Amino acid sequence: MSVFDDFDEMFAGSADPAEDMQFNTESYHRRIVILLIDVSGSMRFAEKGTRPIDELNRSLRAWLPEIREQGRGPLRSVEFAVVTFGGEGVRAVTGDTRRPEDELAHDGGVFVPASDLDLDDLTASGTTPMAQALEFALRLGDRRVQYLADRHGLQTGQVRLILFSDGEPNDELPSGAWRSVADLVNTRRRQRRLLLLAFGAPGADEKVLRSLATDQGYIPLKDLDFAALLDLVLVATSAEDPYTAVWEQADWETGRAVPRDTDAGPGGDGP
Repeated sequence: MSVFDDFDEMFAGSADPAEDMQFNTESYHRRIVILLIDVSGSMRFAEKGTRPIDELNRSLRAWLPEIREQGRGPLRSVEFAVVTFGGEGVRAVTGDTRRPEDELAHDGGVFVPASDLDLDDLTASGTTPMAQALEFALRLGDRRVQYLADRHGLQTGQVRLILFSDGEPNDELPSGAWRSVADLVNTRRRQRRLLLLAFGAPGADEKVLRSLATDQGYIPLKDLDFAALLDLVLVATSAEDPYTAVWEQADWETGRAVPRDTDAGPGGDGP
């Protein structure tokens, strides 16, 4: 039986498993966040003399210290796994990635506390195996939820999956394979096991991303402003209601979301 089958059986007949959960006052809430980043070949093409992958890396280097600082405060119960997808396939790039896949979600695996989040510079190449990446991220999230519940008795709430892409899925799979992944996403959404936000840069397949994330969770970006994108990712990570918080920090302009300047920090007090 797969981990998907395990969870489907666990939540069968319950539209909201949280309603069936008796909270243990001796345990504390843990928030799981998975960042899924498109590093396909299009991220190597220079625009105005700058390659998007280089801009992303510069923005990440400026963003990570803020995440680590908040990890010692409001995000102290948040843990991250970062997964990339591109020419080198689907790869977890945080924590200890040398473990077998069924152990990646164990303590000491690819999930790290926000206070310890760090990344090497990312590289871009090849195609966009988005469907494979989503399947991997869903398995990873499911396994972490189960591991924390079984091993530590910790309640995690809904896994937060935050996707960024500037292209369209072109996995070496039958055409339209992403639809089966969308079914997995929708099942988890209905069961309140998953929050998915998808940020689409110019060139992204809006139909696919909107189908995956719904109108509520799909945020089309006007341009590749990675600093602004990562600010929105921080909001999506920290807010109790990430959908509302992200849209409150974005303005509509000709049908695209544009991050607006604000002096206010992200909402939410952490899990």
